[in-house]
Amino acid sequence: MKFLKAQIIPLICLVWTTTALWGASPQVVTIFHFENTAGRAEDQWMSRAFADGLSSRLALSDLTLVEREDLESVLKEQKLGLSGMTDESTALELGKILNATQLIRGSYILVDGRIKVSVKVTDTTRGAILFAVSKESSPEEFFDLEASLAWALGEFYGFQPAETVMSASQEALHLYYKGLLSLDNEEYSQATRDFQDALNLDPSFQGPRDSLEDSYRFLKDFKNARYQREMNLLYRRLENLLNQAQADPFKSWGDLVTEKATRGEDIQILMALVQEHPELTWGSTRAEVLWHAQNVMLEIADYAVEYFENTREADRMQDGVIAISIKAKKNMPEDPFLPELIYQELLAWYYREHWDNMISICESLMYGWPDYRMMWAIEDFYEMALEEQDGSLRD
Repeated sequence: MKFLKAQIIPLICLVWTTTALWGASPQVVTIFHFENTAGRAEDQWMSRAFADGLSSRLALSDLTLVEREDLESVLKEQKLGLSGMTDESTALELGKILNATQLIRGSYILVDGRIKVSVKVTDTTRGAILFAVSKESSPEEFFDLEASLAWALGEFYGFQPAETVMSASQEALHLYYKGLLSLDNEEYSQATRDFQDALNLDPSFQGPRDSLEDSYRFLKDFKNARYQREMNLLYRRLENLLNQAQADPFKSWGDLVTEKATRGEDIQILMALVQEHPELTWGSTRAEVLWHAQNVMLEIADYAVEYFENTREADRMQDGVIAISIKAKKNMPEDPFLPELIYQELLAWYYREHWDNMISICESLMYGWPDYRMMWAIEDFYEMALEEQDGSLRD
């Protein structure tokens, strides 16, 4: 059955950082790709993996991190490769070009089945090393090793790093960075396969999705590039909505603007941000934001099938819609917006043609919320589900 397009109506792991919300940070830091000391090609994927992992863990601190795209743009402009980040004097000059006050640089090597990694923080104005640390672990403990580096840096800077990782699967992470290397080497078909394999292992990993758009474009597969771009926008909207809904305490967009204005701070950054990410203004309560998240999930499910015949991803999104409803029934049973969340669950079961669950949900809505605005649709769903169930029993 073709999936119906869900209507989209609309702190936060937010697309912005703590700095953007609450003011300027005293330190601007750039994190360079780590140096693969032994130069072994099979270990090169960790060069970006260490740097990006630290960036994600430090992103919600009071540091201002130089965007990875800005760093790579400067490297291209200066016609420098990784050597530009390993040479001390060149690295300092790059830091100054990027307006960074500090550099975080690292190197690693695999010896006797152990990863040995060192990290140092350098002041760009004086060239002085402000902090250095070394760690080691087995390759299977890569995530723990990266986390230990982040905690050491967090202790140096005086904050607790985020516990999130880019992917829960180390193999997916490996394939993602392998794909990035293939992109750099203009091996676009191989890169596409690597990104797709990474998503098969970890469907929630956004990095490969963003990079798939690039690999399709380099392959001149412009239709799939457009499809992927449309879906990536939806995934970013979904991430923002879920992060906002999960924040404790919950804060609507209006709350954030009011708080900033009350303190006499400039709200122009927020106003500019919302132009690019209007979903950040959707919903004034946690339940309303969750409803918008469900809508986006259903639209992703629809496009996953229509664009890429990816029923697995559609199922994952529908599972998410159902999970939101079930959790809301448990945690916010008195919320007046609850029937809207339950109705989205009903749609998910309808797409799966699961008549028993549809009947149960329709009855719960008809008993519990007889004046619900969509009752006419629920009655139609109920009659259809009863007929389909009866037909299935006769067969």
